[in-house]
Amino acid sequence: LKGRGEPIAYGGPCFNCELAVVDRANLLLAYGDGAYEDLAALRDRGSPLTEDATPVAGEYSDDTANARATLGGSPSPNSVLPGDIEGDKRGGTWRRTAPDILREIAVTRRGIADPAGIDTAAFDALNLVAPGPVGLWVADGRQVMTADVFDALVASFAGYWGQRRDNRLTIGRIGPPVGTPVARFGPTEIISIRPLAAVLPLGRLVVGYRKNHRVMTDADLAGITWDNGTRDGFKTDFLLTEAAVHAGAQAKHPRARDERFDTLLVEQSDAEDLRDFI
Repeated sequence: LKGRGEPIAYGGPCFNCELAVVDRANLLLAYGDGAYEDLAALRDRGSPLTEDATPVAGEYSDDTANARATLGGSPSPNSVLPGDIEGDKRGGTWRRTAPDILREIAVTRRGIADPAGIDTAAFDALNLVAPGPVGLWVADGRQVMTADVFDALVASFAGYWGQRRDNRLTIGRIGPPVGTPVARFGPTEIISIRPLAAVLPLGRLVVGYRKNHRVMTDADLAGITWDNGTRDGFKTDFLLTEAAVHAGAQAKHPRARDERFDTLLVEQSDAEDLRDFI
């Protein structure tokens, strides 16, 4: 771990995360920095290892209270040791939704007071419309408090985050306007209008889900016999939904753009719901 922080995972399962070696002599690996739900699987160059309390070669033991795994024998030469992690469980609660994970990071890692510093109504509302599990893996735990991590979490429900005027952390979902307008603007109020650059309409959308946190090569998987579908799953960064097509936009605009929207969502059904919402 020299020069980096301990890895951190939230929610999940976080698929194919490469564990950090913390004690090479004792074959000790880290997948977090505290109590975790589970190390659901561990692989050596793609080959599944077996969990056992007293591991021997080809096995490992799992200490979920400290997010540590111990190998029962030396790994393969040039080994890659990724696993599927069910993340942080501080206080006995395994938080899996993007709003809950963002709130937990803000409170425990950034020191924001809860509930005084949290727009609790906004977080509760988002959990109702975005209840799907996400998997957040940060290989260098020092990066968990960055804006990029918050951005990745809210992207999983097409949302935003920020500070309110009263300094409380808030989140929301970007969508079409609904309800009664709070204000109207006409020629009297508008001094000038500046047109924006034209953007081609969206004609086709796919959503990425179940992020592969350690994209592997054929060399990483050498010596392991897989069917092509399973092998390719380790070599791609995301699984993708079927495309949603806007036939009207494509008919009017032959050059309507294709978009891929990547998320931290775990389940295909949640990714399809988000695709349809967008």
